[in-house]
Amino acid sequence: MQLYNSEYLDKSADPTFPAKLESYNLLNLQESEKILDIGCGTGFDAIRMAKVKAGSGRVYGLDLDPSFIAIAEEAKEKSQVENVEFLVGSAEELPFDDNTLDAVRVERVFQHLLNPEVVWNEIKRVLKPGGFLVVVETDWKGLSFYSPAFEVSDSLVNFLVHNRLNNGMASRNLVSEMVKHSFKETTLEVIPIQIPNYSLADMFIKIGGLAGLAVENQIISQEQFEAWKSSFETVEKSKTPIGLLNMFVTKAIF
Repeated sequence: MQLYNSEYLDKSADPTFPAKLESYNLLNLQESEKILDIGCGTGFDAIRMAKVKAGSGRVYGLDLDPSFIAIAEEAKEKSQVENVEFLVGSAEELPFDDNTLDAVRVERVFQHLLNPEVVWNEIKRVLKPGGFLVVVETDWKGLSFYSPAFEVSDSLVNFLVHNRLNNGMASRNLVSEMVKHSFKETTLEVIPIQIPNYSLADMFIKIGGLAGLAVENQIISQEQFEAWKSSFETVEKSKTPIGLLNMFVTKAIF
């Protein structure tokens, strides 16, 4: 199942960039020779990390969707960055030998996994002892909207977390999973992302599509959704954000 299209991934890079930048900082890019970006999408992060390394070492971008990898290859050619390589493959069966990677980065992947345990074990298999793991996840359960229709906001968030995502509480489990899998020196940083208007919420969170499904499943009514949506008009006129979403950035050493 295609989770995102390429246009979404390119546009969503901007609001999440503070979390992305923090993940780059935590990866020890200069000293890590071989870096894997799992779920690389259209290659935005892998190419940026390769640029930081200024031609040294190797950055690998892996994604399950061949169409994303095709776009990443085009972006690589335009960027003229040579030390990045894109691969079609699954996080559940990483195409690397044991103990070969210095660092692994995983952004917004665990929330979609049906079998996260398999992926944790694969990451451990390919990392060298002392290798870095950085995981970026969206804290969907903490998504907040500044609307007086609290019950609609809560219903939509719960519907997303428990019905639309395979592993919607992944962000809350990251640290415990790292400890469980014998990672050390675990850190967690919370990066807040303001949602300035409804149009960005619709693009970044696909809130309109989510609400449509919630109406179909009788979680909320169409009238409730329309009233909830219109409540943001006053907020937008005041030029204040309509909501807040947190990104969790975790780091550990294997």
